[in-house]
Amino acid sequence: MSRKARSFRPDFQSTSATLETRELLATLPQGLVIKNLSENLGGPTTFVSDHESKMFVGDLEGTIRSISLVDGKATVIGKVDTENVDARGLYGLAMDPGFATNRTLYAFYYALDGAGGREVRVSKLMVHESTDPSTATGFMETVLMRIKISNSPQMHHGGALEVDKSGYLYFAIGDIEEPKKISKIDMPNGKVFRIRTDGTIPIDNPFYKRSKGLGRAVWATGFREPMKSSYDSTTDTYLIHDVGWFQTEELNVIKKGANYGWPYFEGKNQGRLKGGNSSQVTFPFYSYQNMTSLTQKALPLRATKKVKSMIALNTDVGCATMGGVYYRPTKLQDAVLSEYVGDYLFVDLCSGWVNALDYNTKQVKRFADQVEGQLMDVEYTNDGRIFLLCRGDASVDNQIKLIEVQQNDPPAFSNDGGSIIASAGESLDLNATASGPGPFTYQWYHNGQSIPDSVEASLKFTSLNQQTDSGQYYVTAKNSFGETASMPWDIQVADRARPTVNLTISKEGQTIKKGDQIAFSATATDEVDGDLGASQFSWNLELRHNTHGHPVFALANTMASEFTVGDYSYETGNLSLKLTLTVTNSIGLTRTLTKQWPVVI
Repeated sequence: MSRKARSFRPDFQSTSATLETRELLATLPQGLVIKNLSENLGGPTTFVSDHESKMFVGDLEGTIRSISLVDGKATVIGKVDTENVDARGLYGLAMDPGFATNRTLYAFYYALDGAGGREVRVSKLMVHESTDPSTATGFMETVLMRIKISNSPQMHHGGALEVDKSGYLYFAIGDIEEPKKISKIDMPNGKVFRIRTDGTIPIDNPFYKRSKGLGRAVWATGFREPMKSSYDSTTDTYLIHDVGWFQTEELNVIKKGANYGWPYFEGKNQGRLKGGNSSQVTFPFYSYQNMTSLTQKALPLRATKKVKSMIALNTDVGCATMGGVYYRPTKLQDAVLSEYVGDYLFVDLCSGWVNALDYNTKQVKRFADQVEGQLMDVEYTNDGRIFLLCRGDASVDNQIKLIEVQQNDPPAFSNDGGSIIASAGESLDLNATASGPGPFTYQWYHNGQSIPDSVEASLKFTSLNQQTDSGQYYVTAKNSFGETASMPWDIQVADRARPTVNLTISKEGQTIKKGDQIAFSATATDEVDGDLGASQFSWNLELRHNTHGHPVFALANTMASEFTVGDYSYETGNLSLKLTLTVTNSIGLTRTLTKQWPVVI
């Protein structure tokens, strides 16, 4: 599937910065528009809505924000005590069916157990939100279940979390890089669990009588990375998205006591391990192809002899199946969106599309395409508006995007403006594309005065001048319904260079493997500050996997350190470790360097 290039948003302090997320390429049904509802949300992993006016968003660090669905205003209501290391953290939020009266949420996250070990926690959160400054906003946490896990896993944590209409709480743990343990019913690996919302285990669970331990809570098994799920009270359907290894992305309808095949089956194809009995496996309700299978000659896409592949059901290709929602608005009046009522809307992490799946026919149609950002999940309100949770990286903000019917409104800008520090002689681009009914006419201003001939959506500087280019900038956009001004940018042009940085790494230019020790160090000087100290250094290491990355660690206040290459044998495709160093001088000018090592399994 071909894909046009996308524009992204780099750091404000980079040499040439695009300062606003631009939706130039997103395609939607005619009459709909997409815009940013809320930004700067940390590293969001999960969100849940009351379908009316309120949404809650959680991130890996455990921070939970309340989002107004009217104006996008975000308020931190509290934080659970996560261990945000190797992508462990808060993965799931669910809303109690009686939230309007009991104000209860549920959370799934990873934490330390107090004795140096690691555990999964499933908690009940009693939410209190206040508009009175003298009364604190927050929540009271009750831990319902703690599940011990091994200390080594970096990936495949799971995190799917739902509450059904009968008040049962379901949550899912991935194989946590130990797929051979999935067959052991008392081990947490690759399981869906069912408990009551008070933390007790129902005696009608399928393995209750066969186990005296954790297995009593197991509802289904055979999962690799069940990060996202959805529950539909209309049909009493519980559906889990299971991220594939290198062949198939799965959408599974969850049944009591069922086995969904991993690690012996991936979709209806051979999984990581040979063997398994296909007659005992529940295969996906719907699946699509993992893009890795298109490039991996050593591990080609293939079906078992016993079972035909489901890939032929559709032509979608993606990298990781994320969240979805049954679209059932109760107050919808728009004809454009009514076509999708009853469909299952779902997203892929890095493919930029939103699909609509007919539950009865399994027919899929494209709802939206070429949406920027890493798409994590979908929600809606009863008036029909659709929300996308977008997890960002170095090039695009963490956002909630809103898809709604186009209104006859004046232009709107999604950028927040900001402060920019740049060196004289550098180039810089300001971009502030308006949204709303077009066409638009633009006019840029510098320190309140219009800039002649600057009537495009962007303002470009080819060689910044300290005397003439410093100051405040904004742009206006006008359509047939009115005129709107963007938020301003304050640009400081410094008559000095960015810091000079010398970065040294071990095994530079080499392919690395599990267990290798990698040392890195750097020194930096500035023409005014002289030698820069450790407090001005920040480091990030990321595992790059095909088209996306996984955080490994972040360090600050150090000029040298080392790490041991982990075991990434559970991944396939092109793997590498990417180290990024950013050094900042006393006035905020930065210099960023990166190094990358190919990883062999």
